[in-house]
Amino acid sequence: MLYHSPRVILYNNQDGTMPHPYLADEHGLLCYAMMDDPTTLLHCYRFGIFPWDNVDKIGAFYFPSKRYVIEPRHIKIPKSIRSYFNNHRFTITFDTQFETVIRQCAAAKRKDQASTWISDQFVKVYTQMFQQGHAHSVEVWQGDKLVGGLYGIAVGRVFTGESMFSHESNASRFAMISLAKFLEKHNFSLIDCQVYNPYLTSFGGQEIPAQVFFEHMKHNFLEPDLIGPWTEL
Repeated sequence: MLYHSPRVILYNNQDGTMPHPYLADEHGLLCYAMMDDPTTLLHCYRFGIFPWDNVDKIGAFYFPSKRYVIEPRHIKIPKSIRSYFNNHRFTITFDTQFETVIRQCAAAKRKDQASTWISDQFVKVYTQMFQQGHAHSVEVWQGDKLVGGLYGIAVGRVFTGESMFSHESNASRFAMISLAKFLEKHNFSLIDCQVYNPYLTSFGGQEIPAQVFFEHMKHNFLEPDLIGPWTEL
């Protein structure tokens, strides 16, 4: 349920409601709310609302004015990556090392970012969502060594990518392309990358207005969830 009230600084979402996404401010900030309940968090994802940063159990929830998305069936494979598939340099698994992947994402050093938003509370609630079959990880292996991966949330036929990491050149790109191929096979319509990132431009994504994205998410409500684990799919 969405609640049409002015945006508030601290929102009581214990009844499962959230402010309407269109009430987000010019920076995309919708509200601050508790993020200790995986059911409420999943409800937010169904409307395209996502948490970004938190203190203790209180998260900042966002709905940006522009959304960066990739259509799995139209993903572009950079020439530098094609040889990785042809030479079988890496292997891929799904949902076998979720907590390891999210903690590797938290530990990854990123340009212009002093610390990670992936706190222990993030790890806890997303691991609960994984156990419920809604959060998923993609693991990239070189031999028996985990060298890259990503994780995110699947609602209906939309996958929201949360974060990725790479210990070998192009490992995270390999994860993204492998994910897109998997999602295309299962009729997913979008990979929601949330906000523009130059790293993602090589995959052929595009920015769309928030209103267009929200209408897509409303139609996505009719789609069944592809519950995990995805290890056998």
